[in-house]
Amino acid sequence: MSTLKVDTIQNTSDAHSSTPEQIAQGRAKAWVEFSGQGSASIIGSYNVSSVSRASNGNYQVNFTSNFANTDYAVFASAGANLATYADGLNSQDNVSMVLNKAVSNVKVGAGDLDDGAVDDQDRISVVVFA
Repeated sequence: MSTLKVDTIQNTSDAHSSTPEQIAQGRAKAWVEFSGQGSASIIGSYNVSSVSRASNGNYQVNFTSNFANTDYAVFASAGANLATYADGLNSQDNVSMVLNKAVSNVKVGAGDLDDGAVDDQDRISVVVFA
């Protein structure tokens, strides 16, 4: 078996290049999973330099490399770090949403559907596709 080693893969029209690391990480341009409790700490990430907690249930995800514009799709989810639904998730109706997109960051919010309150969450995941 042969091995092909390259730094960048690019299509024939000199656009849409990818590094082997990007391919290995998946084609999302950025992703992060973080704990939203306290000061918001990153559990795992790609192309995310930091996450900060602006206020209760409000977070800013900062990108390592800026995007060219804000024409990207963002998906966010919030939840608890539990083994099963019966472990207590029934009292935590978590919801997350994208609040504002910029080329250098995206702001996300999280809350509780039961009472409509903005709440810090155990785990928040954000994925960006461009």
